[in-house]
Amino acid sequence: MTALVIIVFAAAIIYLLMSAVVYYSLSNLREDTIQSNKKSGISIIVAAKNEAANLPVLLNSIRKLDYPKEYFEIIIVNDFSSDKTFDVATSFNALLTNLRVINSQPHKSLSGKKAALREGVKASKFDNIAITDADCEVPPKWLTLINSYLSKKDLVIGIAPLSEEANLIDRIALYENLKAHLHGFASANIGIPYTAAARNFAYKKKVINSIGGYEAVNETVGGDDDLLLREAVKNRFKIGLMIDRNSFVFSRIRHNFTDYFRQKARHTSTSHYYSSRVKFILAAWHLSGMICFFSFLLSLLSSIFVLPIILKFLVDYLIANSFQNKFGYNFAPHETALLNLVYDPLLVIHFINSFRFKKRWR
Repeated sequence: MTALVIIVFAAAIIYLLMSAVVYYSLSNLREDTIQSNKKSGISIIVAAKNEAANLPVLLNSIRKLDYPKEYFEIIIVNDFSSDKTFDVATSFNALLTNLRVINSQPHKSLSGKKAALREGVKASKFDNIAITDADCEVPPKWLTLINSYLSKKDLVIGIAPLSEEANLIDRIALYENLKAHLHGFASANIGIPYTAAARNFAYKKKVINSIGGYEAVNETVGGDDDLLLREAVKNRFKIGLMIDRNSFVFSRIRHNFTDYFRQKARHTSTSHYYSSRVKFILAAWHLSGMICFFSFLLSLLSSIFVLPIILKFLVDYLIANSFQNKFGYNFAPHETALLNLVYDPLLVIHFINSFRFKKRWR
C-alpha cells in the first residue's frame, strides 16, 4: 500500500511540474515581430492523392493570396491518384498562371507522400518551400508571413487547426489536434521542438538538401514533417514559431471511426522515431499522466487515490481552456471537460495501434 501511494503521488508531482512548464511556456508564447519588405521566391508544394473533391477550395484560397504572383509558384504533385485529381488541378491553369501540375514518379526507396514531396522539391524553382495539404484553405497573408519568418529562420512551424465539426468522432479529433498544438508549441518555445503540422510548414531548400532529402527521414511512411524537424534540430537550423492568426491554415475533416483510428495510428507511429531526448520527455509526461488518470481504480483500497485524477483533470482543463483560442479553437467548458475524460484512454489505444500500422499514407 505504501509503495503504491509513493508511485502514484510521485507520478502526480511529475505531471504537475511538467504541466507547470507547459503553462509557463504557453503564457510566454509571443508573436515574433519579424518583418521583411524584401520579397523572396516561394514554391508551394502540395502532395495530392485522390483529392479531386478538395483541390478547388485550396486553389481558390491560393488565388486570394496577397503575395505578388511573380514571386511564388504552386506545384501540385499528383500521387498516382485513381480519381480526377490531375484533371481538376490542371483546370485551374487559366486562373493560376503560376500553377504546375506534375505526376509523382516511382522511387527506389521512397513511396507515398514523401516521394511526392521529393518530386515537388526537385521541380521547384525557388529557394523557399511552403508545404500544405490538398484539403486545406490558406489565408491571404500566408506567404507574406512565411516570407518574413524565412528572412530570419531556416524552418517555420505554423498553426493548423481543424475546421469545426459537430459529430462525436470529429470533435474528438479536433480536441486531440488542440492538445498536440499545446504540447508541441510549449515544447518548441523552450527549445525542444519535436512536432509540426505539414498543413502549415515551410523551410529553406538548404534544409532538405543538407539533411540528404526525404530519403533521410524514411523510417516510416509518415513523419514528413516531424522527422524533417528532427533532422533540422540535429543540424542546428534556426526554427521559427509562426503564431499570427493571419497565418492559420484550416483543414476540413470528415471522419468515420475506421479512418480516424487509421490516421491516428499513422501519426503516432512517427513518434517511435523521435530523438531519444524527446522520447524520454514524452514518456515521462504520458506515463505520469496515465498513472494519475487510472489511479481511481485504486480507490477501493483508499479514497486518497482519487486525488491524482482530480488534480490531473483540473490541470488539463485549465491549460486547454486558457490557451485554446490562441490555436484557433473555442470549445465550450463542458465540452473541454468531457473530451478530457476520453483523451487519455484513446492515447493508449493509438499507441497500441501504432505498432500494427500498415505503411501507407492514404
